[in-house]
Amino acid sequence: DVYRQSQGDLRLSRDSVLPIPTEVARPGPDARRQLAINRRSSIQARLDESAQLALPAGASLLSGSGVLGHDGRGLRLMLRDDLNSLEPRMYRNAPPADGDIRIAAFNLHNYFNGNGRGAGFPTPRGAQTAAEFQQQRSRLSAAIAEIKPQVLAVMELENDGFGPYSAAADFILDTESATNSDWLAVFPGNPENPDEGIGTDAITVGLFYDEAAVELAGRARLLEVEPFGISSRVPLAQAFRDKRSGEVFTVIVNHLKSKGSCPDTGRNSDLRDGQGCWNQARTQAAKALARWARQLADATSRGRVLVVGDMNAYRMEDPIATLVNAGFSDLTAPSGPRPSYTFFYRGEAGTLDYAFATPELMPYVTATRVLNINSPWPPGMELPQPWLRSSDHDPVIVDLGFISN
Repeated sequence: DVYRQSQGDLRLSRDSVLPIPTEVARPGPDARRQLAINRRSSIQARLDESAQLALPAGASLLSGSGVLGHDGRGLRLMLRDDLNSLEPRMYRNAPPADGDIRIAAFNLHNYFNGNGRGAGFPTPRGAQTAAEFQQQRSRLSAAIAEIKPQVLAVMELENDGFGPYSAAADFILDTESATNSDWLAVFPGNPENPDEGIGTDAITVGLFYDEAAVELAGRARLLEVEPFGISSRVPLAQAFRDKRSGEVFTVIVNHLKSKGSCPDTGRNSDLRDGQGCWNQARTQAAKALARWARQLADATSRGRVLVVGDMNAYRMEDPIATLVNAGFSDLTAPSGPRPSYTFFYRGEAGTLDYAFATPELMPYVTATRVLNINSPWPPGMELPQPWLRSSDHDPVIVDLGFISN
């Protein structure tokens, strides 16, 4: 468990990383069987107090010694500090091919900038001090420099508008520093009221773009009907024109309702099928999103739409099935033996962050990658690279090649 590693707690599994049950099994009996497999295939361990291992999830423990005991809840392995471990290969990212447009979807993990003038801390959801915010900015800038995007679709951005002291303004500065390019934000509101946010939640989605690579092709659009704005964040859509080819494509960024703050009763309560709480709300949002994306595809960009974001649903859950059944291709689906995941929870890996393409966009998709530079790494520990653990979610990258196609 990456969240407890700094306290010396580990979950050891046999042979490979454990999947979150609904990442690989349909909700209900299949997911419960996978949960039982996970429990049989793992053991909780605790490091000796003198041992400090900043190992990513997925590292291999080749040898070690310790004492096996029982704490009343289950077996526990008390490890000494003579561990021989092997980290997985560091996953580096190749730049986009010449002429390709790179879109990166990135959950920023509560990017809150105080009052925008160096004060206003602690923030409601993000950094507790100005120094902590600067550390967050530094890691995000390093990650963006590693990703090399031309369009950034973000989640968990403070919802305080687009004025000079907003979180969006600071994020633009971070992105410009990382890329040595001039960036702009997609602003869906009234130009005379730059402090107006998107929806009413404390956090919002956002779209940012390198103005040397793409330009806006029409106005930004919001989907402000239920269930958006009540449970899930309001989605933001924008059509872009690739400046080199002249071709147009649309990006929709989303952040669906999380699994937390469960109601006690009703269809959105935890039905014990593996999907957690608010599954009905997320599924309704996915249906509305699919209809809206299809309307925008026909109206703005010759059918070429990319839907990205934090769906707060694992791969075999109802919201993801809804989008796939509506005709969208899941670009993050694993295509080989290497598992695909963007998030770790209690020592198990799953996908919460996705990219979906319409059939009309698929011929132009030249590459899709999930960069595991965040979720496997423990927070609060010294890490080997500045671009590691800038968030709790991994970024999703999609390259579009209009010139090559």
